[in-house]
Amino acid sequence: KSSASTQQDICWSLGRPAFGIQPARPLRILTIQAENDAGDLGEMARGVCAGLQLSAEDRATIGDRVLYVSERSRTVARFLAMVVAPLLRRHRPDILRIDPLLAYIGADVNDAEKTAAYLRTGLNPLLDEYECAVSPNHPPPNAVNRDAAAWRESAWLTAGHGTAGVPSAGRAAAGEA
Repeated sequence: KSSASTQQDICWSLGRPAFGIQPARPLRILTIQAENDAGDLGEMARGVCAGLQLSAEDRATIGDRVLYVSERSRTVARFLAMVVAPLLRRHRPDILRIDPLLAYIGADVNDAEKTAAYLRTGLNPLLDEYECAVSPNHPPPNAVNRDAAAWRESAWLTAGHGTAGVPSAGRAAAGEA
């Protein structure tokens, strides 16, 4: 998920399609992450840039439009108030990526009440205030012992870990990104 997200960030920051999705314009993307260190992030970015054969000018544009911040100690309200809100205020990204969502939710993601409180009453007001979409990195469903061969895209959205509120909470916040 992290490598695919890195490729998306790089392509979208240049206004180019990623995985069949064309952004309306070059985007500013802020990722707050808890899993990858600076070396991992750099290795992924260098690999994507080399694979896409990006120019020095493209790489400079990416450096201006894509920001990665590591946060490994705050969850729920403290994460939103002390990390997310100040970063949104300062950087005004088009897309906020939270990687992984489970690192910051501070509860069992299957608890619909706590998930809704975090996403709908905690995160969504910030997205509205700063006119920002969210793209949470969330573990895919474990398809072991499931026949997922005939699943449509919509089935994968709700089959992941947690309540159906996870994929639907930020849908209206996407705007024109």
